[in-house]
Amino acid sequence: MARLYFYAYFFLLISLTPLEAFPPQLIRSEWQSRSHYSITLTGIFRAAASFIEEYDLLNTTESDPNRRVSMYFGEDGSSLKTFLQTINKIVAFENEIQRDFASVAFYHVNAEQIITAHNYIRSLRRQIQTLASSDKPDIELIQEKLGYCLYTIQAFYSNTNWVELNGDTHYADFGQENVTLIDIADSTEKSCKSCGKDNSGIFNCTDNIITTKLTSGYKAGQDISKPTEPLGAIFGKCSHGTSDDSSRTDPATGGIYKGRVSMNSAPHHKWHHQAWEAAAKATHHFLMDKKVLHIKSRQEVTKNSLAFVIDLTGSMSGEIAGVKRATVKLVEESRNSIFVPEKYILVTFSDPENLTTAKETTDWNQMIDFLQALSVSGGGDCPEYALSGMLLAINMSNPGSQIIFCSDADAKDEDKHDDVVEGLKSKSLKTTFLLTNTCTARKRRDTHRQKRSTGYKIFEDIAAETGSQVLRTTTSEIETDVERVVKTSLPSSIVNVKWYLWKTSLSSTVKINVDSSITALIIQISGPTANSDVTLRDPTDSEVTFSTDGKTISLSFNDMTMSIQSPMAGNWTLIRNTMSSTWNLNVTAQSDIDFSVNLLETSDDGMAYQVYTNPVLGFNYTVAIDVQNLPANATIDRVLLLDNTWSEVNVLQLTNVTSEGVPRFSSALTIDEKVSGVQIEGTDASGNPIVRVTRFEIMPVGVRVKILPSTDDLKFNDQSMVTYEITNTGNVEASFKVDISDDKGYLLSSNSTDINLQAGETEVKTINLNGTQSGSTVKVQLVVSLWNSTEVLQTESRRYYVSDVQKLECKIVYQSPQCPDESLTTKTCDDYRWNGRAQISFYVKKPSQIVISNTEVEVEYENITNTNDSLNVNISGHCCIQSVQLRAYDDDGYIADCQFLFSNGTIQAVEPETTTEPTTITTSMEETTTDPYTTTTEENTPTEEWTTTTLEPMTTPTETESDNLETTTGLISDTTTVEESTTEPPITTITTTMTTTTTEEGTITTE
Repeated sequence: MARLYFYAYFFLLISLTPLEAFPPQLIRSEWQSRSHYSITLTGIFRAAASFIEEYDLLNTTESDPNRRVSMYFGEDGSSLKTFLQTINKIVAFENEIQRDFASVAFYHVNAEQIITAHNYIRSLRRQIQTLASSDKPDIELIQEKLGYCLYTIQAFYSNTNWVELNGDTHYADFGQENVTLIDIADSTEKSCKSCGKDNSGIFNCTDNIITTKLTSGYKAGQDISKPTEPLGAIFGKCSHGTSDDSSRTDPATGGIYKGRVSMNSAPHHKWHHQAWEAAAKATHHFLMDKKVLHIKSRQEVTKNSLAFVIDLTGSMSGEIAGVKRATVKLVEESRNSIFVPEKYILVTFSDPENLTTAKETTDWNQMIDFLQALSVSGGGDCPEYALSGMLLAINMSNPGSQIIFCSDADAKDEDKHDDVVEGLKSKSLKTTFLLTNTCTARKRRDTHRQKRSTGYKIFEDIAAETGSQVLRTTTSEIETDVERVVKTSLPSSIVNVKWYLWKTSLSSTVKINVDSSITALIIQISGPTANSDVTLRDPTDSEVTFSTDGKTISLSFNDMTMSIQSPMAGNWTLIRNTMSSTWNLNVTAQSDIDFSVNLLETSDDGMAYQVYTNPVLGFNYTVAIDVQNLPANATIDRVLLLDNTWSEVNVLQLTNVTSEGVPRFSSALTIDEKVSGVQIEGTDASGNPIVRVTRFEIMPVGVRVKILPSTDDLKFNDQSMVTYEITNTGNVEASFKVDISDDKGYLLSSNSTDINLQAGETEVKTINLNGTQSGSTVKVQLVVSLWNSTEVLQTESRRYYVSDVQKLECKIVYQSPQCPDESLTTKTCDDYRWNGRAQISFYVKKPSQIVISNTEVEVEYENITNTNDSLNVNISGHCCIQSVQLRAYDDDGYIADCQFLFSNGTIQAVEPETTTEPTTITTSMEETTTDPYTTTTEENTPTEEWTTTTLEPMTTPTETESDNLETTTGLISDTTTVEESTTEPPITTITTTMTTTTTEEGTITTE
């Protein structure tokens, strides 16, 4: 439970072009470059250390955040492991934004979209706060929103010039409420000058920024393009400047990106480490903003209980052996841990109801006796008195504890549903219902049943109402599932050392490696019939004598357990004295050294992104091993991939890529066959072998499915769409079945669809939902299989929040045809005009700001105070401006966005012409001209009377600006004037005037 409270509540605080910000993960060939993984890891460790100090949870003078956090977890290795896995999950959500929204500038704080990014973070903070304040916070959804938020916060420091202006300090106001941002360069201001090149042709951009205001670079391929300057120009807007950014060759050449240390990849690489430190400080600052952390101390953990509720009717005969083995093993393993529960509880139920029994003990040895004595009997009809057993366990459990429920049948006593729900809620108890359907399926085929229950729905309803969970399992898997569930609820320092399927055809001896961190060794063998069937020898080759010096052996129903306290480091030898049948060997130990496995998908350019779905057959991946509490001078050298018999599938040599004090080792691999486990091998400081093993399922498949990420909530009582894409990554045509489900019944569309795809083909599909409960969260899940098969190939899920907040909406109601080809030069583009109209709808809060991405665009709209539910906004401009972002914000930072695209072409820079007479262009939406491109004809002229906007000329036509910039000077609310009239509605008029200044280095256009 320490782990649960620490990591869960801590996180209540709070076309692929991968080089948008810092690298998503560590680049193996460029270890000096810090990544979003290392920034997030550092920021979270610093925030956790601050909380531990603030709440006085650890008596230490240790100042290093990593050491402080590790000391807090102490012997609770499982909690530290899960803590790191949670950090990796948050980083995976960061990676999603970086990869899947690569073309949208504001997520990366590119194209001077600083105000939009600021408001986006504000709105995400509000969503996180709303989720965190719920009675049953959805931790996974909070982690997702947190990852989205942290990505943009961190990208601010790699992509803007903040660090060049302020060093490695963080910008505390960015993304916060009720603040005024510092000055931001407007769309008329040249922010960079062109960079020179060194002898190898690489841009040298040491001092290319010429503004003292906040700015960021433009990146080719994103939704806001860099303004085109005339051929030969020296000054212009800054580029992002990565190697995949073609805009870096346009004036101003080079760029300001500093997310890597490579000069070729990052023009401002010299500021990389300052940017990394500022981003880490900003992450720490954001996580500390709201103090909603509630960490349980280890002393509080020991006040918890652990209860088992087990069905002992005759139909459980197939499952009971696995349940007993798993529970006995876990109690045996935990007996020397400081995290032993205050008491154990065992409740059994059967049919009739008076056979329900309950026992409790504080003695782990007595609990093992209780469990080993379990036997099945009775029953007859399938439904059992399950809820009666639950009520007993609830009454006996300590508050905040865990109940493990195991059964194969429906509940006969469903009338106790309300009592069970009330009891679980009142004590804050969580239950895991482990259910097989052997009895249910068999009895449902019996047409003579006298009583018909609702099946497993009763357990699902209880779980939904109390924050518990239901796990469907099978007779063969129930042992593994019980073990996994209990381990996640009972913090411990138990690690897996060896799994082995001991066949009669194999050697009669097995080596067991014990390193110097192991304080207890537990050897479990399924198969022996007598203690004499096995001999154990220590590293001195002496035979172990049990029942002395902390060495014990027990045998029950062919299950043998050996326990050795304070074992000698070195190689132990286990010897079979009989080879009559196959045995299962499972070796665990008490140690604070453990590891977790992460699978990273490698993109074509070498960038790696965290993945949680099945890998694609034949694709390139990286396996990353995070090792907890690895001592100094110890190392991990290689990793073994194991099949389901724990035999080697592949052996990989590891490279040390340790990041921010957390040891990480990695290796590239291509996955061609199924993997069931991962084993690491290395040596401790004394040269003793370190061996650990963990379950890790990898099944390479020929299909990829992805629910596309979204930062939006589902609308309350209204239809919302979720989009997913499915790709046939195989070499032949295939038909797939996609089963769609949700845990709230919000689906409006079909719950199953068949999709036929050619090799390499991708299809995009939508799912319709209607969230009928405001404030609820819903999990949408996709399960993909071949059309004629039941084998699951891919599973993808995502969680959503149902919000009744009425947000702004923007819809384009008209725009001109595309700019013609002859307009796409710097000489001619300002001779061609376009116009458009958008409608901004609102329900509760009116827009507080309307922002246009370019202040040269003429904007007209009515007085907002005189509108009730919508606002029409007219825009007009010339073809030097090829795209326009129109955005409206409300007071909470929520964004409504319309993007106008007037050309898909590229404006060609040409030599400027010298002119002496300026040209004045005046546009009215009511005018009719003879220009065949003019679109303000009678057919599309707005019916309302609108005041026209006049754009004053440049001194020379060659100095035409086409900046796409959202700045404080581009806020319509700040620059509009409203004139009251008794005959006409108030009209907003904007006039922008440009002048030019000539210097020896070139021509700069300023406001």
